[in-house]
Amino acid sequence: MTGPTVLPPDLLSRFQDDPDCPAGPVTLDDLAAHWLRAPLDGPVTWAQACAYVITEVPDWAWEFITCALPRLSSPMEAVLLAAGPVEDLVNSSGLIMIDRIEALAESSARFRFVLTGIEFPQTTDPALTPVYERIAQARATAMRRGITTGGPLPPSDNPA
Repeated sequence: MTGPTVLPPDLLSRFQDDPDCPAGPVTLDDLAAHWLRAPLDGPVTWAQACAYVITEVPDWAWEFITCALPRLSSPMEAVLLAAGPVEDLVNSSGLIMIDRIEALAESSARFRFVLTGIEFPQTTDPALTPVYERIAQARATAMRRGITTGGPLPPSDNPA
């Protein structure tokens, strides 16, 4: 097994003007930690912008999500993960990521909880319909106590 993915220096150079952006190597796990600490009000931070950019690489987005998942400390953070990186991954790469999504949902109550916070947009892409149906099935057992009902954040499956 390899260690955490280190972000390319040229990617981080895009954010070097942000005073909070680290100067040294940054892993996807580091990014998840910074992203969760970013304030919700005020200007977009380097971590928020970088988290959006990495969604262009499905494996990076997945690693970011799985690094952020055990770090969640509140239902609001779960909402942010669901409505941001998870939803972006599903909508951009759901066809190639659905098996991983289902496997993690099967083993993680916390991930099932996060899945309750994603919305399925109206789509004209018939290929996405089965992805949304599979996610609906994967999160079904969590819906009664999920994000939309104000349920509590389940404990972490593996501590950060």
